Amino acid sequence: MRLPRAAPPRAAGQPVPRTPPGGPDRGGEAGRGDATLRAVNFGTWHEIGEARSAAPADPGVLQARAAAPRPYPAGRSAMIFYGASGANDTLRAHLAGTAGAAALGQARALGASLVRFGVTATPEADLDRLLRTFAERFGAPPVANAASSSESSSESSSESATQPSPAKNGVIRDV
Repeated sequence: MRLPRAAPPRAAGQPVPRTPPGGPDRGGEAGRGDATLRAVNFGTWHEIGEARSAAPADPGVLQARAAAPRPYPAGRSAMIFYGASGANDTLRAHLAGTAGAAALGQARALGASLVRFGVTATPEADLDRLLRTFAERFGAPPVANAASSSESSSESSSESATQPSPAKNGVIRDV
């Protein structure tokens, strides 16, 4: 087994170079060379009732979790919901709006008690990646996202083709 080489010595006062997790060109996600798949850095957990006041005034994604893990087809996870603002919307404004408040309310009704936020310039892409990664690992999307998908599917089947649902028009993405 070959050990990594030690870093060259630094002179006193020189800054320590910052390398993202996974390497210098990994975009912050170990094992990925594509910089567009950066990991989202989530903040601290807040009580779900404090979500609107705790949400950042920046675009991003959110996670809502239960106090204890729940069963999924391929394991257990406390995660109940992933959501996102639009790229031109803030998380705070998203949760103050009808769709964001409803999605978080649904997550709460399904057992979520905590929420945290990750600021990102690409919330829709990051939400898609988070949901895909979760489903690959646990065999299904988080329970509130699965409920949202089935509701929007039944809504869209009853709507005309000229009336896209808010979850599908790209402005609000809570699927």
